[in-house]
Amino acid sequence: MKWKCLLYSGSKTVHWNCIRCVSSTSSNTSSPFSILFFGTDHFALPTLKALHKERLNSYNISSVVSKLHVVSTSNQSPVAQYAVTQGITLLPWPLKDIHDKFDVGVLVSFGRLVPSRVISMFPLGILNVHPSLLPRWRGASPVQHTVLNGDPETAVSIMSIQPRHFDTGPLVKQKQLCFPFGWSAADLSTYLAEEGAALLLETLLEMPHILTTSWPQSSVGVTYAHKPLPHMSDVNWKEHTVEEIQRQFLALSDKTPLRTCMEGETVKLMDMLLQQTSSPSLDLCSESHMTSVDLRKDNSTKVIKGSSTVSLRANCSSVHQFVDYLSPAPPGEHDTTAASIASVHVRSNMNSKSVDGEQDVSSESDTPGTVIFNRKLRAICVKCKNGWVAFRKVVYKKTMAAEDFYNGYLSRGKRKCVRFQSLHNGLFSHEYWNFVQQPKAKT
Repeated sequence: MKWKCLLYSGSKTVHWNCIRCVSSTSSNTSSPFSILFFGTDHFALPTLKALHKERLNSYNISSVVSKLHVVSTSNQSPVAQYAVTQGITLLPWPLKDIHDKFDVGVLVSFGRLVPSRVISMFPLGILNVHPSLLPRWRGASPVQHTVLNGDPETAVSIMSIQPRHFDTGPLVKQKQLCFPFGWSAADLSTYLAEEGAALLLETLLEMPHILTTSWPQSSVGVTYAHKPLPHMSDVNWKEHTVEEIQRQFLALSDKTPLRTCMEGETVKLMDMLLQQTSSPSLDLCSESHMTSVDLRKDNSTKVIKGSSTVSLRANCSSVHQFVDYLSPAPPGEHDTTAASIASVHVRSNMNSKSVDGEQDVSSESDTPGTVIFNRKLRAICVKCKNGWVAFRKVVYKKTMAAEDFYNGYLSRGKRKCVRFQSLHNGLFSHEYWNFVQQPKAKT
């Protein structure tokens, strides 16, 4: 098995195309293909299900799958469990010699480097479905870093895998995508898993010719999506803004709740209320400036957001372009535009404040980490660098609603002023940027 590189140039740009030379021992180089699928987790399932559906319809002239077997690293993984329930042959990892039994491999969220010996078993190589705009976010956790970094767009990428390194192979197909405000890493992962499955089927339909039009990944803009470190879930109220803490919550809380400390004990924060524009004062930390985002598709492929309905334009170039299409809600109903924020009167005297008439706090409430309870929102609000963020659920010794946390620990007479401790997490700084620039994470 060899690689052949061809050089061709346009008027300004020079491109290198890496073409896989098909072995003369190949049994088939056109669809339908005999496929060996490599995968483990839930992200891999949509692609496996799509391939299995194609296999069941192999009698159809347009089907791209004639045979399908599965490799997984654990018999308990979602992929292995699906294969067993569907009667798909499950092979153990590491693989033994299976030379010439399969035309092409498909790898999705496998978590293991595949050696040259195995790659060479496939006349058409192994295709990998990766949820990022490669070469940005190579590695194990691309979706989390996409959300954490506030990237305006992402992609699903199909590449031919190479040995020894993750996510460095030539790109065969790539589809750029945008996503709405308020999606967590789990939401985005579900969306990209479906898009990746569809793009993989498109790629198989164009095999093997599409391999001759593949292109190498750029050496510019390479970042590495290492698994987030535990301290990245800690909150730094003093240094980080409303937007940054929201991104931290959306990126990480699906797996690890945000953490802070109160009097030396850990507090976990859940069920965050999101703001499209930050609340710079306590006056603005109110229901009219909070958005509890509810995104669900109906039959007309619309997305419902609060009281606004917008088209989900999957082909828009960036999330900012998508946000431009949000219909403004009536004043006072989830209106979080910059204009509405600016039009609200901000008190000049901050020495005494009341949030919905429930809790008065002193001038110390300007200090990052200060905690108050908003009865109308039924949430605790915490002061950060440039405003207030709100949470409706707290884990402090046990899981409880914010109202119960208030009654037990914040209400009048229990404490004069409650403040959460700012914890260093290294995010949104040179420390984080250095972390994602290194091919190997330093723990």
